[in-house]
Amino acid sequence: MAASPTRSQSTTELRQLARPARRGAAQVLTVLLVLALLFASSGLLAYFLVASQPAALRGGGQSGRSGQSVTTARAAQGPGQESQTETRASATVPTSALQEASATARAQQEATATVQTQQRAQVQATAVAQARARAQLAATATAQAAQPLLLADKASLQAHPGASSSDCVYTLPAVDNSGYPGWSCTLILSSRGATQQNLAWSTSIAGPGGNSSLWPVPSNEGGRSDIYLLPASGQIRPQGMQQVRIIVRDFSQGTGCPSSYLLRFSGPANYVDVLWGCS
Repeated sequence: MAASPTRSQSTTELRQLARPARRGAAQVLTVLLVLALLFASSGLLAYFLVASQPAALRGGGQSGRSGQSVTTARAAQGPGQESQTETRASATVPTSALQEASATARAQQEATATVQTQQRAQVQATAVAQARARAQLAATATAQAAQPLLLADKASLQAHPGASSSDCVYTLPAVDNSGYPGWSCTLILSSRGATQQNLAWSTSIAGPGGNSSLWPVPSNEGGRSDIYLLPASGQIRPQGMQQVRIIVRDFSQGTGCPSSYLLRFSGPANYVDVLWGCS
């Protein structure tokens, strides 16, 4: 009989121990439910906060994230990918601009080629002109060599007022049929050269004084009223000579004289200047 109370006591203790365990499990479930509710409420709160922001802020954030993504992607590209990107960028240049640039380059090249062609043509024309000039000079030299040369025995004739000199004789009362006194001077012209042809010559007169205009004496005349030559033109045989008389009239009747005259004797290849002076 003593064993029966002992069993009932043990059973009672076991029941008491089991009850707290059931209450502990209920508490854990309660905590979990509370946590779940808190998590769900925080998610809803975050959603409402994001939804309530202005669209510009949301777009800026997205564009910022997009720019960061593009920058990151470009940084991740290798050298080959960058060159491909540049090639694609260059391919976007308008075709008309490329054609215009190409046409401009071609026009510049054509203009340069034209200028160079003109320069070459000018150089060639200059060379041709110089060659012709040299040929003409050579021909002139050859022709002159074939022509006789005209020579004079004096380069100047000196006279004195109202008196004679070694070059000129003063004649009174008249040097010719004009009735005026004057000077009579003599000059000898000659022909030199290997050619056997006559030398044709003529005379031009400049003066008196500062009058430097040469006046060709006509073939049928001897000169002017103040000065004339006997003869004033003619022909000289090969290796021959011609005496020329120069008459200068003294209109001052012995009180003065002209300052100077220039006499130019011209032949086929050359000319000779003779200066008549009085002092």
